[in-house]
Amino acid sequence: PIQTWEQLEAFQFPTVETTDFSQFDLYAERLPKGMQIIAWLGGYFENTSWSMGIETFCFKLMDDRALVKELFRRWGEYAIEVSRVAMDKPHVGAYWLSDDLGFNSGPFMRPEDNREFVFPVYAELGRMCRARGIPFILHSCGRLHSILEDLIACGVDCLHSLPPALYNLKELKDTWGDRLSFAGNIDVDLLSRGKRETVREAVHRAKAIQQADPEGGVVLSSGNTVT
Repeated sequence: PIQTWEQLEAFQFPTVETTDFSQFDLYAERLPKGMQIIAWLGGYFENTSWSMGIETFCFKLMDDRALVKELFRRWGEYAIEVSRVAMDKPHVGAYWLSDDLGFNSGPFMRPEDNREFVFPVYAELGRMCRARGIPFILHSCGRLHSILEDLIACGVDCLHSLPPALYNLKELKDTWGDRLSFAGNIDVDLLSRGKRETVREAVHRAKAIQQADPEGGVVLSSGNTVT
C-alpha cells in the first residue's frame, strides 16, 4: 500500500490505542501457578518492507532512501510503544520479537543498512527488556552470521529458528554461547514427514549439545513454527 510519499501520508498506521491487548488479561486469569506469559510482537523490518512489497522496498532503498527511512521511523515508533505496553502487562516473563531479517544466503539488507534502520529499534527493545529483567527472544529466518554480533549488542538473549541446513548448533554454542542462547535447530519438515527414529536422532543431537560443557544455553525447539 505504500510506494510514494502521498501513500505514506494516507496510510493508517496502527497505534497503541487501536491494538487489542485483551488476550493478556484472558490468559492472566487462567495461568497455572508458576507459568508466565511471553509478550510477542510480529515484525518491525517485516512491517516496513512488506508495506512496500519486498521488491519495491529494495529499489526504494537505493532510489528514495528518505522515504524508506521515514517508513522505518513510523513502524519503529509503533514497535516500541506497543511493546512497552505489552511488557508491562501482569505475568509477562519474556519478550519475543518475530522478524524475518534474511533468507538462506544472508540478510535481506547489508549489515550497514540494518545498523542504520533496524538495530536502533532493536537496541531500544533490548534496553526495555533489561530494565524489566526479562529475556529478549528474537525469531528470524535466514542465515544471520554476518549480523550476530550486532544482535548480541542490541541485547538479544536468545535466537530462534536456526534451521539445521543453515546453522551448526555446536558451532553456534562454541562461538557465541557465552553471550547468546539458542532455540530451534530441529527441522520442521523432518518433524512433519520424517521417520520416528530420524526425528529422535535429531532431537538427541540437539539435547547432547545442550548438555555439553558448559551445560545449557539451548532451548529444545522446532526450527520454525510447527505447522
